[in-house]
Amino acid sequence: MAHGLDREGAPEWRGAVRATAAGPTPDQAWALLRDFCSLDRWVSLVQTCRRLEGADGEPGCVRYCAGPVNMAAPEEPVGWSKERLVEVDAAGRSYSYEVVETNKGFGRYRATIGVEADPAGRLEEEIMTNVEDDPALRVP
Repeated sequence: MAHGLDREGAPEWRGAVRATAAGPTPDQAWALLRDFCSLDRWVSLVQTCRRLEGADGEPGCVRYCAGPVNMAAPEEPVGWSKERLVEVDAAGRSYSYEVVETNKGFGRYRATIGVEADPAGRLEEEIMTNVEDDPALRVP
């Protein structure tokens, strides 16, 4: 993970994760992942993910996600976040979203998730994250 300063001089973290999966084709994986409110179907620690506002799959859509893990406040029974869909590239099989409210200790957070084939034709899922840390909310 890279560390630096954003344009305003605030601390910033950046990182990327890439994984290769056997089985589904990129189109089959994208059929599940493109549903912005399906996080609870493919991330085991997310128990609920539902649309709060906006049109499904359209920029501006806001989802609510919650699960039992909250490293920022372990005394709270649920970690939750509200996330806004910012951009969708259906042809490129990716979308970007940002956290607009959470109890998980993030300040500013923006991520892009995408699916593509590697040179051998296997599925690759890439989650590119740009996390900008707000020191007032930093997890100890």
